[in-house]
Amino acid sequence: MSRVDGVFSKSLFASFQSHQLNKAFTSEAAPWKWMPLIVPIAIAFILRLYQISAESVWIDELNSYEDAILMESGNLGIRPLYYLLLRVWMLGGKSDAWLRGFSVLLDLGAIAVAYLLCQYAISRRAACLTALMMALSPLLINHAQEIRMYPLITLLTVSGTLMLAYALERPTKGLIALWAVLRLAAMFTSPLMIIMFLPDCVLYGLKYWRRWPQLRLFFYGLLFVGVGWAPLVLREVFSATENYVAEHSEYESFSVPITQIFAKLTTFTVYWPLVGLENIPNPVPQLFYKAFTLLLVGLLIFAIIKIRPSLDNKVLWIGAWALLPTLAQFFGSELFLSGTLFRARYFLYTVPYLMMLLAYGFDQIRAWKPLIAGLVAALYLVAVGGGLAQYYTQIYRNDWQGAAEVIEAQEQSGDAIINFTMMADYNFPRYYKGDLTVSSIHLPRTLSRCVIAEPSATETSEAITACLQDRGDLVQESVVDLPEADRLWLVCYVGCRESEDYDRITEAVLGENFQETSFQRFDALTKHDFEAVELHLLESEAG
Repeated sequence: MSRVDGVFSKSLFASFQSHQLNKAFTSEAAPWKWMPLIVPIAIAFILRLYQISAESVWIDELNSYEDAILMESGNLGIRPLYYLLLRVWMLGGKSDAWLRGFSVLLDLGAIAVAYLLCQYAISRRAACLTALMMALSPLLINHAQEIRMYPLITLLTVSGTLMLAYALERPTKGLIALWAVLRLAAMFTSPLMIIMFLPDCVLYGLKYWRRWPQLRLFFYGLLFVGVGWAPLVLREVFSATENYVAEHSEYESFSVPITQIFAKLTTFTVYWPLVGLENIPNPVPQLFYKAFTLLLVGLLIFAIIKIRPSLDNKVLWIGAWALLPTLAQFFGSELFLSGTLFRARYFLYTVPYLMMLLAYGFDQIRAWKPLIAGLVAALYLVAVGGGLAQYYTQIYRNDWQGAAEVIEAQEQSGDAIINFTMMADYNFPRYYKGDLTVSSIHLPRTLSRCVIAEPSATETSEAITACLQDRGDLVQESVVDLPEADRLWLVCYVGCRESEDYDRITEAVLGENFQETSFQRFDALTKHDFEAVELHLLESEAG
């Protein structure tokens, strides 16, 4: 071992022997004292495994699946860590339950680390409440039941924050090194996590202002992150193409109403997604959750008011980690990205800190007026109970399973199935168990939507025309390999927007004379994210 390695190892070992970590992991904490964490973890584990395969994988999960497979060819991209880990996890299986199980484990880890952070910064009571809120949150359950990187982002972010929280009290080389490694790992999972350096730098800089040894140590950590991240950034910059830019500019922009900002608190804690309330004809639930949103806003404000403004106050640290990234992301999204980052999953990494503030506010109310605290707890249980009931009884994602079940129940000899979708090898064939052969027409991501922002602009109109032409060429090249049949089951996702595409497909299989005898849409509840899967049954009139 070199001298440098030896010094680093000793400092790292010393950090783990420090008062903070020693207090958390050694005999000071008797086994029974871990029950406030064990119980929420057990509840979280049960809720996340329940119906984990009930819904089909949606397009983003399929993207994760494909990106993990592409790791074999060295296609790393700008955020490779999750896909590398998922590729290893896939060695154990490729079923929906197994692949989503990876997110479940990551989410349980995030709950455990959030408990440790809250216990250190606030109190054990607040930590237990935070862990329980995270365990019951339908939003966190949803993202723990999908093949995406969000639980990993949350785990890495909260873990890095825990290391810096220890370092803010007593900086050591080992703690700063762990913080830097975890922050870099979070950025390897999502570049957006660079935003966490805002509260980190503010808190550390203000506390150790003009204390050069501590500032120098922090600077070395920042330098490590910058050097480690630079190769991925440079690789992405030099490999970017016009198609890459166009693909990310095709989505509709929107502005965020002020009411939706406050509603995010309800989304994070007890009800996901709030759009589900629109499908309930009874107005009482809508009024209840609107009132409950005001209650959460009041609870958060009460918590902020109660925070003592001192750089040694650890609750203030939690407030900084909760609010500074949230506000920066919101205003940055509104000013520069037309609000496109204002989606719950993009704020998931801030949820543990916001829940810690809510837990702190509740604890302050409990000490002030226990009766009011009891009423708040009862309302919370009612609200989260309604959110969980809605989550487990509604279809949210693209329903490939539903389309497969319809075909399996009605298929006949001589039928043909054409799967005209994005990710055609991974979606519908994953669930179809019938006897027919599934022929796929792969619709590339760059051609899936021929609608780009500002459709009145001349250059945009030309781009749409070019995109439609490319789609038509792709379909025309594919029809020569399609089977002949008397009946055609046409499974569509996104590709059915342009009727000329599937008319060309149908004519290739059935001839020019045909009629549509059945049509079904498998709508998802949150249609903005999950477009409908369409199933067309067409028959040859000659047959």
